[in-house]
Amino acid sequence: ITELVELTIHSLYMDFTFLTKDDFYIHIEFQTTDSGKKDLRRFHAYESVLSHKTGKNVITYVIYSGGIEHAVTEMKCGTYTYRVIPIFLTAKDADSVLKRLREKKQRGEIFTEEDFAQLAITPLMSSEIKRKDVILESIKLKQKKALQQKRRWQCFIHWQINS
Repeated sequence: ITELVELTIHSLYMDFTFLTKDDFYIHIEFQTTDSGKKDLRRFHAYESVLSHKTGKNVITYVIYSGGIEHAVTEMKCGTYTYRVIPIFLTAKDADSVLKRLREKKQRGEIFTEEDFAQLAITPLMSSEIKRKDVILESIKLKQKKALQQKRRWQCFIHWQINS
């Protein structure tokens, strides 16, 4: 019998984890650099510890920004291959998101949570305009959410007072 005893304390900080209704975890990491297999080993460690602790499967999505267009997304681990699901924000078009949401605003349509999520990451996407202008446009479009929420509360308060 071979016994290997090693005590090491590590602090593992996962960016985001969500338990799905299908009873598995989605783990999301945000990366502005690509350290290749070093990153994959870290993500794999996160998954292993979370899966061991909870007894549930874990799927990792890595959201790459900072101009990263390609990254190592799998590595051999003995008898199996570890994989992450990459999302490259530089492959997304901020200009089309902004245009679509400007048009939606002009039609008087209410933005969905998905619209606001896309708007939040437009500065990390590719664009023909300067990043600062993408940020400014995003802020202008987001102000509508605050106004929509204010109106909902005004209606609610008015309803409560007059009930």
